[in-house]
Amino acid sequence: METSVIFPFEKDIPDVRDTGGIHPFSTFNSSTARLREVRAIVAMGLGNEIGFRGDMPWHIPEDLRHFKELTMGHPVIMGRATWLSLPRRPLPGRRNIILTRQPGFTPTGPSPSSRPSTPAVPSPSSRPSTPAVPSPSSPGSTAQPGELGSTSCGATTVAHPIPTEVASSIAAAVAMCPPPEVPYIIGGGQVYAAAMPILTHIDVTRIEARFPEADTRFPELSETDWILTDRSEPITSRCGLTFRYETYTRR
Repeated sequence: METSVIFPFEKDIPDVRDTGGIHPFSTFNSSTARLREVRAIVAMGLGNEIGFRGDMPWHIPEDLRHFKELTMGHPVIMGRATWLSLPRRPLPGRRNIILTRQPGFTPTGPSPSSRPSTPAVPSPSSRPSTPAVPSPSSPGSTAQPGELGSTSCGATTVAHPIPTEVASSIAAAVAMCPPPEVPYIIGGGQVYAAAMPILTHIDVTRIEARFPEADTRFPELSETDWILTDRSEPITSRCGLTFRYETYTRR
């Protein structure tokens, strides 16, 4: 149970899809049909920006709720820096698998009670001025408040009420999640890059703004390898930023 977490209670976001720019797709002739399903979930700006100084340059409550809805009940695979940044760990309702080559690393201990504040990357001057609220998470990671942020080949199992395990590589972590389990890669930047060859789907929150000071970016999504198969209508967050939910599927 997540009784210590306070969730935003807005009206449900309309599930209205904008089909413009979405191409017909069939897994029959796609490499996706030959790969087991492995997904990544990420929020990024128009320039694929996902992080600034170990933090996210935005705080979008609706996207945090979206992250929880998509990943709940699934294994989540993250880098050690992402794990250590969690103000509450492990993430409830999901197997937590931490990637590290550090010998003897054990994912235990209290979460940090406080972290140094990081200035948020300003939105473009052409957009209405909206103060960004930093959320203490690793670059590109998105989660429910109290999870990854607040207002934002062997394995070791650790004694947690929620399964928490350690793997030395992406391949080892995915092998720990036999079908029908669908693992989600949740960051940070180096983990996303390493996982690209095995991903079959990428769930993107595309923020319609640029963050020029960002120092971490998601890999480019080549049209040769990826096809946009779903995209929502634009949604304006209560924080003032506009975004879309997009799904990319490997060709």
